[in-house]
Amino acid sequence: MKEMLTVPNLLGFARILLAPVIFWMLITGNDATFYVMGAALFTDLLDGLLARLLHQITNFGRILDPIADRILFTFTLLGLCIRYNYTAWLLFFSIIIVLYTTVYIVVRKDLQHYGVHPNMLGKVCVFINSFVLWAMTWGVSSQWLLALFTLLLLIPQFNYLFIYLKIRRNINIRKKAD
Repeated sequence: MKEMLTVPNLLGFARILLAPVIFWMLITGNDATFYVMGAALFTDLLDGLLARLLHQITNFGRILDPIADRILFTFTLLGLCIRYNYTAWLLFFSIIIVLYTTVYIVVRKDLQHYGVHPNMLGKVCVFINSFVLWAMTWGVSSQWLLALFTLLLLIPQFNYLFIYLKIRRNINIRKKAD
């Protein structure tokens, strides 16, 4: 329980709690959405920094942070699609989010077991995607931004998949050599 109640983890929980608020603000057209989204994104930057500075890096936090990101991104994306009537994108993201989350839950431990951990490419893509979503909550609505978001969402996933497959191949080669 003590591992869960660190300052960085509380910021992660705050991000999760802000996600449905942002969704509601988006679909009701609330002008303050941009600021609430900015606060949520700030918690993402702050939690990692504080975890290192306060020596509060925990296993629970390593799991909570990407889940909080996915929840925030999901609620924001769905809210934006509803607000701007992007029905095709809404359907697309709904399917992708379900698949993405399912795969993450199923293979996360296996990936970590084989040494596949978040890398700089993934962190940069999440960082850029945060600004893409933030701009869209400000009213900069564009299907090109949604396409960019999708691309930046998928690039690290394929990178992790290729790393994982390479590690598995090397393991199989070593097993055959023994």
